[in-house]
Amino acid sequence: MDLASTISDIRKHKGLSISELTQDIISTSTFGRYITGTTDLHSQSFIEILNRLHITLPELEFIANNYSNNEEKEFMTKIMLSFTNQDIDYLSYLKITCQQKLGSHNSFYDHMLGLIDILIARLDHKEIDVSDNPLYKYLIRTETWTRYELVLFSDSLIFWPPETVVTILKRAITTVSKLDKLNPYGLESFRLISNAITSLIFHHDYKNALYFIEILEQYQLRDDFIYEKLFLKLFTGFKLAILKKDAQVYQPYFDDCLAVIKILNLPTLQASFEAAIKDIKLAISK
Repeated sequence: MDLASTISDIRKHKGLSISELTQDIISTSTFGRYITGTTDLHSQSFIEILNRLHITLPELEFIANNYSNNEEKEFMTKIMLSFTNQDIDYLSYLKITCQQKLGSHNSFYDHMLGLIDILIARLDHKEIDVSDNPLYKYLIRTETWTRYELVLFSDSLIFWPPETVVTILKRAITTVSKLDKLNPYGLESFRLISNAITSLIFHHDYKNALYFIEILEQYQLRDDFIYEKLFLKLFTGFKLAILKKDAQVYQPYFDDCLAVIKILNLPTLQASFEAAIKDIKLAISK
């Protein structure tokens, strides 16, 4: 279904008359021509129509696509699922698909090509020169981030070298923090920084991990931000383990985190936390 038809359906389902929807925005006749496909709307009028319907453009596109993700989101899902399954053959197939679409004036497939190269190199246990990677070049030059860049970086940062993670994150963190205002139910910037800290600890870059932990400690977390509070508790334990190296000081933080995770029955998160705790203990024992 196209966007115009979807807008028409949503208007009807919300019980709005055409005049109620279009008043002080466009004429009812202009709206009629838009719905039948004989004219387009100015961008400002289109946005005002969506606002009056109390719907965002991503929501409109999702509904128009029969309540499913668009082609790009589905493609990204295939990439990450293939990596999770360690399916290099299918990743190679997706890489060919990207190469075939590079001439479509859509930079998305250029970025996905860069991501796939990183993932294949990681599965093959090979180093990759990120300076020539199209995804890296895009992220490093982009000053203003939206959710698109946030998702790309979050999904790939565990595979970047630590210095690359630090360089990109320091450039993006201010803009990403502003995006938190769009989502009252979670802190995108907090989760991004948490993922970066996890990556830095994985690569044993404790100096930069501590730097970003101190940034997280400045967040004022609501009581319902359980996920964020768990990670902050874990990272506080990491910080104390690195700085104090006294189990009586840092171990209670780890124990509290694992106890909550077990109560909530989060086996994947539990395995991730236990692996990280084991790694940090091994590091400070050397």
